[in-house]
Amino acid sequence: MRFPGLSLVAITAFAAALTAPAMAQEWYARDFPLTPASEQASPICDISSGEALPLVAFVFEKERTRFAVRADEFVSRTGVHEYTGTLPSGGSFTVSLGTDTSSDVAVLTLADREGGLRLLEHFRMSGDFSLTGNGVDIRISALPSASREMGNLHHCLRELDNA
Repeated sequence: MRFPGLSLVAITAFAAALTAPAMAQEWYARDFPLTPASEQASPICDISSGEALPLVAFVFEKERTRFAVRADEFVSRTGVHEYTGTLPSGGSFTVSLGTDTSSDVAVLTLADREGGLRLLEHFRMSGDFSLTGNGVDIRISALPSASREMGNLHHCLRELDNA
């Protein structure tokens, strides 16, 4: 089953963004937009929590922002499901993430960039991240702060806006 907002182009863009060279459990943000190989995909800026699964990522395009969790638990799942979780800030949240059987990424498309940046603020401090629901139980203990990489992300977003 496919659903709006998670296309092959989106999955390809996420795969490109989430395979950036970063250390496990260390946030990485590119400082210049990535232009995916597909002509249908738009340039993106991203920040992710490392390369070891599970990981958390934010992908920003000019017209949309996506929050994603990449984990083996999402392989062979499909559709949009509700999950509950905790954020490093100590806050709790409920989120509907969409998955596709061909990917290990669960995605939420946010209404605007500001919404993505507000959610990202919860990752400015180190702490635990968890996501549970629909048979999924993901935990990242002692996720480091994303603060150090925020300058790179904001530089990338300025470049993206000026492109």
